[in-house]
Amino acid sequence: MSLNFDLDQGDGLASVLKNDRLRVPINQREYKWQRENVLEMLQDITGAMNEAKPSYFFGTIVLTKFSDEEWSIADGQQRLATTTMILSAIRDLFLEMGESKRATGIEQEFLFNIDANANEEVARLRLNAADDKFFYNKIVLRPADRPKGLVPKLESHRLILDGYQTSRDFFEGLKPQYGKRFLEVLLQWRKYLVGNAKVLVLKVQDPRNAFVMFETLNGRGIQTSQVDLIKNHLFQEAEVGGREDEANKCWSAMRGKIESITDSDELIIAYIHWVCCILYGYSKEKDIFKVIEDKAKGAVNAITTLSAFDEMANDCAAIFNPEHQKWSPYPPQVRDAIKLLLNLNVKQMRPLLISIAKNFAPKQALVAYQRLISWAVRLSVVASSEAGRLDVFYANMAFEVNKGEIRNYKQLFEKAGKSIPSDADFQAYFENIRLKVEKTARYYLRSLERTANDEKEAAWIPNDDATIITLEHVMPQTWEDQCGYNPEIIETHAHRLGNLALLPASVNVKLDRLPFATKVPFLKETPYRLTNMIGLEFKDWGIESIQKRQKKLAEFAPKTWPVSP
Repeated sequence: MSLNFDLDQGDGLASVLKNDRLRVPINQREYKWQRENVLEMLQDITGAMNEAKPSYFFGTIVLTKFSDEEWSIADGQQRLATTTMILSAIRDLFLEMGESKRATGIEQEFLFNIDANANEEVARLRLNAADDKFFYNKIVLRPADRPKGLVPKLESHRLILDGYQTSRDFFEGLKPQYGKRFLEVLLQWRKYLVGNAKVLVLKVQDPRNAFVMFETLNGRGIQTSQVDLIKNHLFQEAEVGGREDEANKCWSAMRGKIESITDSDELIIAYIHWVCCILYGYSKEKDIFKVIEDKAKGAVNAITTLSAFDEMANDCAAIFNPEHQKWSPYPPQVRDAIKLLLNLNVKQMRPLLISIAKNFAPKQALVAYQRLISWAVRLSVVASSEAGRLDVFYANMAFEVNKGEIRNYKQLFEKAGKSIPSDADFQAYFENIRLKVEKTARYYLRSLERTANDEKEAAWIPNDDATIITLEHVMPQTWEDQCGYNPEIIETHAHRLGNLALLPASVNVKLDRLPFATKVPFLKETPYRLTNMIGLEFKDWGIESIQKRQKKLAEFAPKTWPVSP
């Protein structure tokens, strides 16, 4: 989807309120801006006005068609609600100054509209079910008309009052500075909000097109919320069957579990994508609204989908936390496996990890997770067309597991087939790998060291403490006049695994940038066999030595990261 626009073009924030009747979908999130967010908006506008900027860009507003007379706010409710508070504060100050006609003008332009059918005033902006009544009575109505006994019952109500009061206090603070010109200042603010505090308004008839638009805008660095679009569809479908309470319970529970990992819509949308892959097979993230819209039609299907979101959220939280209570009935080694999978950070694998947590018996899950460590390493090292598209591969494997077609690691391995590199291919590619991430290089070398010492489960015991085991570049990774190597060789060989060695932290401090001959005695005396061999077997250190040692390391690789059941 192509979007081309000039950020200096667009509508003023107040004009968006003036042009259309708007509503926040009934089950979208509550108002959440803190006082500092409101104050920042006010200060941004002040700065732009003081610098005589013809426009100041406040991002995008995305609207979807609700009815012939109303648009739903898919993205932008915080900014529009805050703009309403600012205009309400200006209206109230006009009233106090005896400027009743100007106050009425503010109301008719930005706060109220006449519903011809009902023959009554209606708010130009309606918030969600939890906030709308409070917002209307405490912000939209004139102070004299506001109910006296209405008190904030929710955190969002308190934030609404804070937002309005912050705006009032801000303008009150301008009075001493401008004196008799204060009325002129308020009029300038109205004018700037109408024409200069710019937003790009995107109106979309079909919500699924709005989701694609979100993906495009996010790719351009303009953050929008796809999560609410999906939530609104599911809640609307559930509401038709009178099951909105179930929907809200499932969604709240799911969100709480995912936010225990991080409070980020990015993770929530990623999680929803993973669940869609588990439930329906591979789909692109930009297509998941369409998938959910197609699969979750009607109250029963919407609740089924929301229940799956809730159920698997616990499994998702567990794969991000080795200490999660989910793992209590599992073999204790599963926690080490989860920690290693986290360190390897194979994002494409996450649908499969979640599906295994949901569907495999504990002992089979442990076997699968340990072998998936090997899959991750092998596929990372080989990185060839044989591996295929990993996102598609892992998503479809997760789907097969969830269908019950795969119940243990043996079946998983058989289903993967040639997608997993063979021992011969893995060893051949391993002879040439270069690693710049020290944490990964330490893990590889430590695992190979354990294999060289005939230790069991060599790759499945995490130890990423750099204060204990450090990484030595035998050929230095940066060039200096006295290093003994030319810059080209350092560029091509310093990060090859054959040039890297494990050393105790206390020893490595002494060797930094020393010539190879000076390092040899220390290398010989280390407790690590694969480091020790450098000092014992090589008289000098260069391309040939690095290649020879890396070939030896590669011989241990298939045994270190086994994949057979």
